[in-house]
Amino acid sequence: MMLTSFEPVVNQETTTLIIGTMPGVVSLKVQEYYGNKRNAFWTLLFDILGERPTELTYPERLDVLLKHQIGLWDSLAACEREGSLDSNIRKGVPNDFPALFLRYPSINRLLFNGKNSFQFYVQAYGVPEAMEYHLLPSTSPANAMKNYAEKKLLWQKALDKITLF
Repeated sequence: MMLTSFEPVVNQETTTLIIGTMPGVVSLKVQEYYGNKRNAFWTLLFDILGERPTELTYPERLDVLLKHQIGLWDSLAACEREGSLDSNIRKGVPNDFPALFLRYPSINRLLFNGKNSFQFYVQAYGVPEAMEYHLLPSTSPANAMKNYAEKKLLWQKALDKITLF
C-alpha cells in the first residue's frame, strides 16, 4: 500500500526547512509531523528554542516553528513501507523541492533529520549546493547512536544562526 506524506509547513518568512524522510505509522495515524511521543523532535527543538511543547497543541507547535522561521517537510511524498523504519521504504516518490523553493525563495537552509532524509533528497536532486545544509542525527527513537545531549548540541549548532525570539 502506498503511503503519502503531509503538506509542507512553510510560509513566506520561512528561512530554515527541516526535512524528515516520511512520517511513521503513529504520525500518519494522528496526522501530525513527529506525532510519535517517543520521537525527540519536539522536545529537542523546543528545548533549543526555549519553548515547552507539552503545553501546546499541535497547531500551536507549528505556529511556534513558523514564528522562528522554521518549516517542515519530508524528502518523500509517497512510498511503500512496512512499519515505521526508513530502512523498510520501497518505491519512494520525492517531494517537489524545486517547486517549493520557487514558491518560497526565502528558504536558504536545509536541516536533514537523519541520513535517510538526506539520501532520498540527494537521489532525487543531488547535493543542495545552492544553499546551506546540515545532515543531523535523527530524532527518531530508532536512532540510539547519540544520546539526547549529543543530538541537542549538533542541532543547536545548525540552528545557531536563527534569531531566537
